[in-house]
Amino acid sequence: MATLTALPGTRDLIAPEIARWQGMEAAARLVLNRACFSEIRTPVFERTELFERGVGEATEVVEKQMYTFESRSGKDRITLRPENTAGVVRAFLQHGLRTESPLPLKLWYLGPMFRYERPQRGRQRQFHQLGVETIGSGDPRADAEVILVACEFLRECGLDDLVVDLNSLGDPEDRDRYRKALVEYLTSVKDQLDEDAAGRIDRSPLRVLDSKNEQTREAVKQAPSILEFLGDESREQRSSAPNRPCAAAAATMDSWRSSAVLGCRPSAGRSGWSAWPSSSTRRWESGRSPAPMPVSSPWATKPTPRLSRSPGTYEERECDATCRSRRGVQASR
Repeated sequence: MATLTALPGTRDLIAPEIARWQGMEAAARLVLNRACFSEIRTPVFERTELFERGVGEATEVVEKQMYTFESRSGKDRITLRPENTAGVVRAFLQHGLRTESPLPLKLWYLGPMFRYERPQRGRQRQFHQLGVETIGSGDPRADAEVILVACEFLRECGLDDLVVDLNSLGDPEDRDRYRKALVEYLTSVKDQLDEDAAGRIDRSPLRVLDSKNEQTREAVKQAPSILEFLGDESREQRSSAPNRPCAAAAATMDSWRSSAVLGCRPSAGRSGWSAWPSSSTRRWESGRSPAPMPVSSPWATKPTPRLSRSPGTYEERECDATCRSRRGVQASR
């Protein structure tokens, strides 16, 4: 009888590697609890239409990567979650959290996600994702806070000298102007795009910028930049004025020996920001553990300064009051 092994794209987590995962999970809880984010746990499977509506039917995730099956009763189409934003928003609406909790509601989650794609280094069919959602705030300082929290988490994991891309997709009017220009450009180079990308020009043009096809990537190198279509308000939010969110985030990261870079290429999968360690630091790939290091690595013991609350990042008194309120509700349950 053949020996049973784990399916392709999945892997077992055993000692000593599991200790490093536990260290990262402990670091996430420490940083996110300190920043007044509350944990939420949602089911690993949902109705398929939730992802079709929330993620978008024209996306590669929905078209090619979802694990979907029928329930035994035949009444529902069910999908293993490929991401968790849709599930969090569904829970927010279903449980009436708009009225039960002060807004903005700041949530975080950690758990397995599932996507059917060719297994390779750093890309598994079952992977683990740490995410945060801020619901009920249109203040750009909320974005700055998320960036700072993410940077502090990476620092808590032992990564320094970070390089952070800060980007903007503007407001709905900015995006509409950019979309029209992008569609016009992509149409002009349609014969240079692969079949999938060409089919997305009208349905989801930003997704074309995410293509992994080398020919398509070459064709979109001269695509227009979102920065050329930002309105006055969006430009002000990205300006270097000391009281603006991007400037506050950049100043705080500078004190952490991190670099902030304004103006990376927009894409459907990287619409706000991204961070990675510079060449002098340890590297960590999504879906995998960090490079081997001692189990006694500093995660559980290294002191980490409190989140910098400089002007323009977020209001300290408002955050503390909201945090105390939520903790009081949790304690009374």
